[in-house]
Amino acid sequence: MAYKKSIFKDKTVVTLSAISVVAAAALIGGMALDSKNNNNNKNTNEIVDLNDEETRYDSSSNYPLPFEDNELSNNYEEPTTKTPQVVEEPTTIPEQETSSSTEISVNAPAKSLNFTSNSILTWPVDGNIIIDYDMDNTVYFPTLDLYKCSDSICIQSDVGTPVYASSKCVVKEVATNEEIGTYVVVDLGNGYLLKYGQLKDIAITLNDTLEEGELIGYVNQPTRFYSTEGPNLLLNLTKDGEPVNPLDYLNYE
Repeated sequence: MAYKKSIFKDKTVVTLSAISVVAAAALIGGMALDSKNNNNNKNTNEIVDLNDEETRYDSSSNYPLPFEDNELSNNYEEPTTKTPQVVEEPTTIPEQETSSSTEISVNAPAKSLNFTSNSILTWPVDGNIIIDYDMDNTVYFPTLDLYKCSDSICIQSDVGTPVYASSKCVVKEVATNEEIGTYVVVDLGNGYLLKYGQLKDIAITLNDTLEEGELIGYVNQPTRFYSTEGPNLLLNLTKDGEPVNPLDYLNYE
């Protein structure tokens, strides 16, 4: 009788142990199943619809991000490689030289100027000739105390005496130098230029057109090159750059 109780007791222990093993296995299986389901749910939640206008896919983070520009999600096209176009250099067309039939020069004399070898000059001031013109022989210059060729004449005058234009002309130059002081050069036309030296209080300006007898300025004190000669007006005439004797053109009537 005691033997049967022992066997029964041993069977009971075995049965309980088996039940415990089954229960543990079921518990572990259940946990594994839950873990698999959770993973499936997670993967399901991570599926991104690239056609969804509300999201875009960031390949660097593997997470969907909101689209900043909805246009990017619509009508998406794969970029295509463009064939580079060969741009031809434009043909350079040389500029054509243009010419004008009318040239303007501030130094050009007026068309009405027509001084010739037969023209007459009026005296710019009244006075005696104290230094004569002579390019073939020497002339004595008292202040310099020497003889030399003279390309001008000096007309004795008084300081402040008005100096008038000897012919119609255009003012070409107004300047000053050490030898003849302030001077004025006028264009008479046809290559003739007339210079008035040792002036002051000039009454005209560059490019003025003067009529015969119009005021140019006044006789000044002589420069140190003519101090012995005293106040005078220097008068110099050239034709195409070559000196000409003014006395050949001055009116003696």
